[in-house]
Amino acid sequence: MSDQTARLGLPFIQPAQAQKHVTHNEALAQLDLLVQLSVQEFDATTPPALAQEGHIWALGAAPSGAWAGQAGQLAGWVNGGWLFIAPRLGWSATQMTATGAELRVFTPSGWTAPLPSALDNLSGLGINASHDATNRLSVASAATLLSHEGAGHQIKINKSGTTDTASLLYQTNWSGRAEMGTTGNDDFSIKVSPDGATWLDALSASHASGLVNLPNGLSVTGTLTLPANSVARAALAHGAARSVIGRGSSSAGAVADIAAGSDHQVLRRAGSSISFGALSIGQTAAVTGQLRVVNGGTGASTAEDARSNLGLGNAAEATLSTNAADATEGRVPVLRAAGGIFGLGGTAGVAYPLADLNADPTSVPAGTYLLGAGLANNPVGAGSVQVTHLGAGVVFLEARRDLDGTRLWFRAWRAGAWGFAWARVWHSRNTTVDANGFIREASPILRLFHDHTEEPVEPVGAVFKRVGKGRYSLSNVAPLARKGWQIEVPQDENGTRLVHIATRYDPRAHRLTVTTTAPDWSEAQMRWVAGAPRDIPAGRWVDLRFSAPEQDG
Repeated sequence: MSDQTARLGLPFIQPAQAQKHVTHNEALAQLDLLVQLSVQEFDATTPPALAQEGHIWALGAAPSGAWAGQAGQLAGWVNGGWLFIAPRLGWSATQMTATGAELRVFTPSGWTAPLPSALDNLSGLGINASHDATNRLSVASAATLLSHEGAGHQIKINKSGTTDTASLLYQTNWSGRAEMGTTGNDDFSIKVSPDGATWLDALSASHASGLVNLPNGLSVTGTLTLPANSVARAALAHGAARSVIGRGSSSAGAVADIAAGSDHQVLRRAGSSISFGALSIGQTAAVTGQLRVVNGGTGASTAEDARSNLGLGNAAEATLSTNAADATEGRVPVLRAAGGIFGLGGTAGVAYPLADLNADPTSVPAGTYLLGAGLANNPVGAGSVQVTHLGAGVVFLEARRDLDGTRLWFRAWRAGAWGFAWARVWHSRNTTVDANGFIREASPILRLFHDHTEEPVEPVGAVFKRVGKGRYSLSNVAPLARKGWQIEVPQDENGTRLVHIATRYDPRAHRLTVTTTAPDWSEAQMRWVAGAPRDIPAGRWVDLRFSAPEQDG
């Protein structure tokens, strides 16, 4: 059996021990020191000059004097002498100081505070208040001071992403009334609320441009002063509303509202009108520059800025086009009295600027141009051409003969070359439907019936006469066409001619005689020959195509 206790090392009274009271008193003395352990000093090294009964010191690593050789021990003054006790792991002791109590626990490293010296990664902190999962730091105080450390001081509020919020929220009885910061984006804003539910944007500043916006307006009781020349590009003129100087009532503003000698002030409209009274502008010296009115205009104070705001470049004066085909970049097109511009808005027309219609047309501005008969590779002669730019270097040309409207050609330029030769358009002016329903190339084409004629769109002026059965006379006509087809005879459903045709033209009398007979098949000649006279069948006709030198040339 051990002669002392396991935890505190107190001596046991042994059987048949003499002077048992000594052992008992020694155990009581140790208990008096260790129970509710309170020390005078931690890491003490020098014994006090006058120790008091029951006081204890926790010795440091190198004690001196009466404590020499007792490093790390507990030194208690008992019955006029020092009692040394070895502390055990886990014992706790308190030292009373002028500012409070300091608690330490005995560990392999000595007497240490139970909390770490650096308060990192705490779940929360409440100062005169309780923290929670949302408010990790709570302070209940009349004021909170954050001071410098010898230089400046910053308070940083960092958010995770652009759409998050980093702000200061001001509340009345836990209901929001004002908020400032970056809320939902990276623009700085200030907003207010009458009830914590409805919020009004008072100010926002763009993080990208620095431009300040006042969504609900600006009310100025005093004077709003803008230093001279401080408003770049008439930014004030672009505002949706402004009230810098003016009357508070609905009466009209007057000249007197502008203080004499005060520049850069704005007179606002009050009510429904603004009155300047009797306002006169006098010339006190020669005007050597340009006098410009900018209110209600471009919002610019100089010609350069005005042209720039209108998208006309930034030159002080506009450069006008010099002729009807001037496509120089940056110039302002001007309608000439006769030629217009690019064939538009004029009465005389503009000549095609190139000497050859086969030349690269990409330099020719889009428009309508005149074509001379002597222009190289011109398919229509005297006429006009429409130039259309389709982008990516593709140019479409449409040429037409303007005198009779019968010739219409087109072609396209792409990938630095012509995509195809001139293509002619066939239409109702240069084609006709013959007696058998086929489309034919047209000169002046006359329809000859057995009892009358039908003139073409452009009449040939024929004088019709039925001389006899199967015999007709057409006076005041040109000869039949010299090129292409001349006569189209009506046929039956099997393609058999219904009449046989013979013609004779008298150039001096300008008369064409047409004879129609029944067709007879000649076995000897192996062809159809004239038979007995026969009129043109009722409801059918013979197409006669006359010469048209102007077209055929």
